[in-house]
Amino acid sequence: MVDPIVLADSARVPNWLTKTPGDLQSSIAAASVTRIQAERWKYLSLAKAWPSQNTLSPSDLIFVPPPSGTAASTSTHRPNETALEALDSDVDILSPRLANAPDAIARLCNADFINKTYVQPGGHATVSLLRQAHQAPTIIILGEGSTLELNETVSPEVTHLQDDVWLILRKGAKVVHSRSNFGGSNSHLYRFLSVTLEAKASYQLHNHSCGCELHRQDIHIDLSGSGAHVDIQGANLVPAASHLDQHIVMTHAHADSQSNQRVHTIAGAGSKVTFNGRILIKKGCPGVEAHLNNRNLSLSDVATINTKPELEIYTDDVACSHGATIGKLDESHLFYFASRGVDELTAKRLLAQGFLATCVSGPMAQQAQVVLSDLAAAENQPS
Repeated sequence: MVDPIVLADSARVPNWLTKTPGDLQSSIAAASVTRIQAERWKYLSLAKAWPSQNTLSPSDLIFVPPPSGTAASTSTHRPNETALEALDSDVDILSPRLANAPDAIARLCNADFINKTYVQPGGHATVSLLRQAHQAPTIIILGEGSTLELNETVSPEVTHLQDDVWLILRKGAKVVHSRSNFGGSNSHLYRFLSVTLEAKASYQLHNHSCGCELHRQDIHIDLSGSGAHVDIQGANLVPAASHLDQHIVMTHAHADSQSNQRVHTIAGAGSKVTFNGRILIKKGCPGVEAHLNNRNLSLSDVATINTKPELEIYTDDVACSHGATIGKLDESHLFYFASRGVDELTAKRLLAQGFLATCVSGPMAQQAQVVLSDLAAAENQPS
């Protein structure tokens, strides 16, 4: 069972969560010891993923705002001054995270600083986030009909990184979000992402990752309006003796919303991979279409792969599918290459690269393809 999460005495509590800090503390403590949290942290200790020391100063905020003259504005606040008060009218819909990610709510309340970006209705912005160390929470709110290209890059020199991104898409807003999660082999990465979509909003996530000493990703998406649409493409390579733990919760809270997820992962010798994809369709949500496919390729007999696709449906008239596979390189494919004079190591490298390439997409695809191809080549060298 997960240990209860405790707020620091200095934590700043937003009024959209509770009226008094005591009430919030009790709620967080209760939410953190539920069956949902026990399952969520089944293969990784929360204490390892969430370091107790997480102090930030302005110099730690590596944030590249939109250029001047665009339709977006950015600001950095201390929560104990004006930030959470200013956010109260914007982020009241974040309160459901208290039940499924109480640690993220606690981090938001404990943060020394908050980055906030607002894209004006009908406007467009491009935002780049460079992750080099522990980061203050980032909240990005898109006005009705606005568009955003969001590009996140983890520095390969990073040693410890914990960051939280909260996206709120108003009616008809569109986001193309690319994430390159390529830390060093000894890195400790914990990344939390929350996305809430109103009616006719659209969100695309291109998520490219490698394993490292400790790598956890939590992605929580709520489709809260009719016509909301989400598409996730993920490509991961987990080298020998490294770790990757991914959890995606897709909640359909409104009728006629659609989601599609496709995640491919390659696991090297002695690596540990976990994928938990949960699709929740709430009561009274007909016309939902939701699909999830997770494929895993093991390059060794000693890799550990845990995959668990879930469907939780409380309404009729929906179209849903989920599936997961774990396997090795197809011997018939290797034979095909051999019959045409291609040596075994080259054949394995090409097949591994092709397996991932089908899920490499988005504005940062070229960069991701180079990194993943290099990693695949390294994993298929003679031992």
